[in-house]
Amino acid sequence: MPISRPIRPFAQLRQLIHTVTEKLWLFSGWTWVAAGSLVGFEVFEIIFTSFALAPELLPVVLVAMALAYVWRERLASFRQHLRIRRRAARVARHAAP
Repeated sequence: MPISRPIRPFAQLRQLIHTVTEKLWLFSGWTWVAAGSLVGFEVFEIIFTSFALAPELLPVVLVAMALAYVWRERLASFRQHLRIRRRAARVARHAAP
């Protein structure tokens, strides 16, 4: 006679959630901070080493970085504006009789 096991209805689901959570835990938090700082430091080193070799490019790069920052901010503002307009249109559409 086989040994019977207690019925656990969501055992496989719990195991899957545990496995996924464990894998996500490995690639979160300080792992991403460490990877980002390493990549950021390498880019920082490349940029400033090139300035040592060609210092006349410093103003051009600073202006390009400023323009990239402004463009990114405007893009974020535009996305937020679109999101608000879409939400307002959806609310108006559902509120109309």
